[in-house]
Amino acid sequence: MNLEQFHHSIRAARDVLRHEGASGAIVIMGSQSILASYSATVLDSRPMMSAEVDIMPIAADAAEVERLSDQLDGSLGQEPRFHESFGFHVDGISINTSVLEGSWFDRLIPEVEQGPAQPAGVWTRTTSPQRN
Repeated sequence: MNLEQFHHSIRAARDVLRHEGASGAIVIMGSQSILASYSATVLDSRPMMSAEVDIMPIAADAAEVERLSDQLDGSLGQEPRFHESFGFHVDGISINTSVLEGSWFDRLIPEVEQGPAQPAGVWTRTTSPQRN
């Protein structure tokens, strides 16, 4: 997954979530989170080998996060037409998917995707690989 595909997956996930009445706020988890943390010029090709990105919707309660994650899987997951069309997919995940330390939320890095299709004030939160 290159940076263009990474940002495409974020836009597509936000679209699905907004269609479901959610805010579109998400957390990028797993290996692809590094793509939001660093420029492609400083990364080697290994982070760009994955064909998926793990996205957790942010919602008021765990049941809503699960519902929205299922919507992401159904719309943008490995089986739907999205993967067939674009060659990558989104794995909708929940807080229960990962084992996280108590302060994980404090290590999130806010990212605002720029561009005409992205309204201002919509944040993507990405887990930091390291934080000094």
